[in-house]
Amino acid sequence: MLLLASYPRSGNTFFRNVLREVYGIESSTFHLENEYPLDPNYDKFSVVKTHLLPSQLPLNLKNTPAIYLVRDGRDCAVSLAWYRKQLIEPSSEYERNLIETIEAAEESHFGGWSEHVRQWQDQAVLTIRFEELIQSPIECVERLRPWLDLPAPRIENLPTFSDMQTQDFKYGSGIDHGFSEEERKRCRAGKFRRGKAGGWRDEMPENFQLAFYARHGVQLKELGYWQPDSQTTDNNSPRQLPIDSSTHAEQQITSSLQPPRKKRVLIDASKLMGNHEDGIGRYVKELLAALLETTSNDNSWHFDISLGPIGVLSLEKCREEILNKVPPISANKNFLHWDRMQARIRHASQRLKEGKENLRARTSRSIRLFFLKLAFSAFKRTLKIRKLISGQSEIYDIIHLTLPNNYELSKRYSGRLVTTVHDLSHKVCPELQALSNVHTLQMGLDHVERRQSHYLAVSEATRQAMIDELDIEGSRISTIPNSVSHDWCKPVIEPVTLKNVRESHSLPPGPYFLSVGTIEPRKNINMLIDAFDRLVTKYPELDVNLVLAGAAGWEKMPAIERKVMNSERIHYIGFVDDNDLPTLYSSAIATCYISKYEGFGLPILESMTCGTPAIYGNNSSMPEVAGNSGIAVDVDDVNDVTRGLYQLASDPDLRHQLAQRAIDQTLEATWAKVAELTLQCYENVIDQKSPILSEPANIIAFTPPSYQEREKRVA
Repeated sequence: MLLLASYPRSGNTFFRNVLREVYGIESSTFHLENEYPLDPNYDKFSVVKTHLLPSQLPLNLKNTPAIYLVRDGRDCAVSLAWYRKQLIEPSSEYERNLIETIEAAEESHFGGWSEHVRQWQDQAVLTIRFEELIQSPIECVERLRPWLDLPAPRIENLPTFSDMQTQDFKYGSGIDHGFSEEERKRCRAGKFRRGKAGGWRDEMPENFQLAFYARHGVQLKELGYWQPDSQTTDNNSPRQLPIDSSTHAEQQITSSLQPPRKKRVLIDASKLMGNHEDGIGRYVKELLAALLETTSNDNSWHFDISLGPIGVLSLEKCREEILNKVPPISANKNFLHWDRMQARIRHASQRLKEGKENLRARTSRSIRLFFLKLAFSAFKRTLKIRKLISGQSEIYDIIHLTLPNNYELSKRYSGRLVTTVHDLSHKVCPELQALSNVHTLQMGLDHVERRQSHYLAVSEATRQAMIDELDIEGSRISTIPNSVSHDWCKPVIEPVTLKNVRESHSLPPGPYFLSVGTIEPRKNINMLIDAFDRLVTKYPELDVNLVLAGAAGWEKMPAIERKVMNSERIHYIGFVDDNDLPTLYSSAIATCYISKYEGFGLPILESMTCGTPAIYGNNSSMPEVAGNSGIAVDVDDVNDVTRGLYQLASDPDLRHQLAQRAIDQTLEATWAKVAELTLQCYENVIDQKSPILSEPANIIAFTPPSYQEREKRVA
C-alpha cells in the first residue's frame, strides 16, 4: 500500500482520477473530517490519500511508504480561500479566508503549508510537483512503479484538467455523495477551478504575498519556488549539514565511557531589568531564549544568569519567564525584587537630597568614606552568603558580559571572559553620547581587555572598528550579527489589527514613513524632519506623514518638540510596545533610519522582516544589515535624504521589489543560529582555540553591495 500525501488543493484528486482512468487503480482516503464518513475498508486499497501530518496518522499507516504531492504554497492558499467561499461557506470573504490560510494560527490548516511540507519531505519516499503533474501526468505516475504494481497505461483514457471541470469522474465531482446535477457542477467548478501554476500572481495582493514569504519562505526556497526579481534558485532540495562520521563515532564511544562534565556559563542579563527594552535588552532576551531551545536536549551545558541586584539564578529556573519574554523574578525569598530595590533607591535618594546640606555640615569627608566602605563590605558579605545558600560556585568556564559596562560581574566570579560589543560610539562619535556612557563603556573595555577577553561583535563594521580604534587582534573577535524573532516580527495583514493599532496611536489614515529608535542626537532625527519638510513642501501632491516612535533619550531635544508641534504631518508617539511594532512596520512606506553611527541597526532588520524597505545611513554597519533591500543616503545631506524619501513615496513598484528582497534576505536570520554560533565560540574559548570565528558569520545571507553599486541600481 502507498500513501498519497499532499497539502489540500495540491492536485491530489486529479492524481487519483488519472490512476483510476489510465491504470484502473482505485484509491481510498484517510481523514479526520466530520462531514464525510471514513471508509471502513480504506486499508484494503493499494493507494490511500491523506492530507494529515505524519504524526496524525494511525499506527497501521505510520510506516507506510508515502508519495508526497507538493504545490507552490501560494497557489494552495489562493485555491483554499476560493474553495471555502465557493463550496464551504459562500458568505465568507475571500481575503479573510486567505489571511487564515497564510497565518495558520493555532495550528490550523495542518500547522500551515510550510510545516506540512517540512514534515512530509522528511517522511516521503518520493516527491512529485503539482506543476509537473499537470504537464506530464503519465510520467509522474510511472515514478510509482518501485512501490506500486502498475499495469500498462491506457493512455487513450487520460483525462485533462479541463475534463475534470466538465465531466463527472469518480473523485472530486460529488457523484458518490448523491449530489444533484447542479450541485455536481458547482462542486467541479470549486475543486477544479483553474488547474495552472502561478495563479496566485493575479489573485494574491502584494502585502499578502510578502506575508506569505515571511512565514513560509524557507520551504519555498528549498523547493525552488522562490523567485524574487525573476531570479530562479539553483538549489531545489533541502540543505543538509555534512556530518563527520568518524568524529561522531568517536564522540559516541567517549560519551559511553564517561559522562561529560557540564560546561558552566554565567551570562549577564541585567539589561532585562530595565523599564523599557532597547536593542541590547532584546539581544539578551532573545539569546537566552534561543540558548534554552538549542540546548534543550544537550546535557553538556549549564547556564546561570546574573540579574543585577536580584542575584544569580539558573537559566532553567527562569525558563518560562524568559521564553514568555517576562523579566525573571527571584525564586529565593531572601533576594530583593528589583522593583522593591528601585523603590528603596528612590526613597533613599530623596532623603539624601533633602538632608544633604545638613549632612555636609555635620559629617566630614573621612567619616562618609568610612561608612561607604562599611556598607560596601556588608554588601559583598551578603553576596557571598547568598551564593553559599544557593550552592553556587564562583568558578565558571565562561563569563559572558553582554555589555562591557557591566564588567563588575567579572570581578566577583572566575572564568574566561567573552564580551559582546554592540558599538564603539564612545570612540567614533563621543560628542553624540552621554558623558557617563562614554566613561563607563571605556572603563569596561579597559577592564575586559586586561582580562584578555574574547569578543563578540554584532556586525563586521563593529569588528573592524575594534581592530582600528582599540588595536585588538582580529583573531580575538568573532562576528555574530544580531537576528530577529520571526514568530514576533512578521508582516501584519489582519485589517482589524491594522486599524486598531493606527487608532490606538492616533495616526491619520494614509501612508506614512516610520522612524523607530531612541530620540537622541546620534539618531539624527532633526535631519529626518528637515528632509521630510522639504519633501512635502516640494511635492505637496504626496499625501504622506512621518511617525516618530521611540522613548526620549539622554538629552532633551526641544528643537524636535517644536517641529513636531508645528507640523500636522509629523506625529510623535513615544515608546511603542512590542505587540504594536510589527503592525507599524507593516503599514509604513519605509522605515527611516539615518543614524550618524550604528553598531548594528536592529530596526532596519525588523522592518525588513515585516516586508518594509528601509531608508538608511550609508555609514558604519547599516549597509551591511540592509544589503540591497533599501535606499542608502548621506546622513549629512538633507537633499539626499529627501531624494530617498521621494523615491519610495512615489514608486510603488520599487517599494515592492525592495520588500521582496528584504524578506528574502532575512529568512535565514534566526536567533537559533546566533545561539549555535555563540555556543561554538564558548567551546573554542574553553578549549583556547584560535582563531575563533574570525570571519563574519553568515547569519544575514547576503553580501552588501557598495554605495556606488546601489546608486547605479536605483538609477
